[in-house]
Amino acid sequence: MKKQTKRTIQMVSGAVATALLARAAYRQNHQLDISSFVYHNEKLPGSFHGFRILQVSDLHNARFGFHQKKLIKEIQLASPDIILISGDLIDKRRCRKNNIQPALRFVKEAVKIAPVYYVPGNHEATSEIYPYLKERLLAYGVEVLGNSMVELSRNEEAITLIGVKDPKFYIHEPQRFQHNLQTLKQMSDNQFHILLSHRPEYFDFYAACGFDICFCGHAHGGQIRLPKIGGLYAPNQGIFPKYTNGRYVKGDTTMFVSRGLGNSKAPLRIHNHPQLVLVRLCKA
Repeated sequence: MKKQTKRTIQMVSGAVATALLARAAYRQNHQLDISSFVYHNEKLPGSFHGFRILQVSDLHNARFGFHQKKLIKEIQLASPDIILISGDLIDKRRCRKNNIQPALRFVKEAVKIAPVYYVPGNHEATSEIYPYLKERLLAYGVEVLGNSMVELSRNEEAITLIGVKDPKFYIHEPQRFQHNLQTLKQMSDNQFHILLSHRPEYFDFYAACGFDICFCGHAHGGQIRLPKIGGLYAPNQGIFPKYTNGRYVKGDTTMFVSRGLGNSKAPLRIHNHPQLVLVRLCKA
């Protein structure tokens, strides 16, 4: 009888431990963080003082509540003036036209909050359904910045937002990404420039081009984050990556890197909650 009782206790303890681990893993992958920053620059036109930019990155077709209600609610509370999507809305490993509804549902609701601007990431570059995704985004009113720019205007003052496709689109022309970016920057007449690009590892080049602010993703926060160390691994940066989360400054250029929302190859985040980035612009 005692042996049976002991076995029962062990089984119950194991079940409880498994349930707690599963709950912790779920929270690690679904508890949304909003990281807020204030950016100062005397070059900023006065009309844009207080302008709020919300960045969404690397959704990878993940779900945050029924019909993305949890995600949409957090964005509404942030009250952004514009929403920037820095690539990888979908995941190339698990997307077809009939199962990318989480990504499309998010976009459909996001455009009701503020104007949405999007650049495709590496997963869009290698996905057969990217043309369909782009078609749907345009139909919803999203501005798709595939190597293009747009002027953001306020009270007869303007700043330039430039967006570039991921380098994966040019796998046979590795220099084309940088060439496109440099050409676009030179075409703008405004004095203040924002870059929307999926890749943070090109930060030195972004700074050399003279961008004021860059918004990037791709690194997934390093997937596993450790105190005082940061992220452990990021694609195209390798072990102990340099750019995974938050604000980075080089010369007159500031880059914000989002930890992103979803996952791809690695299914689990550790000490690395999904993240939205909110930046408020201030004239110094």
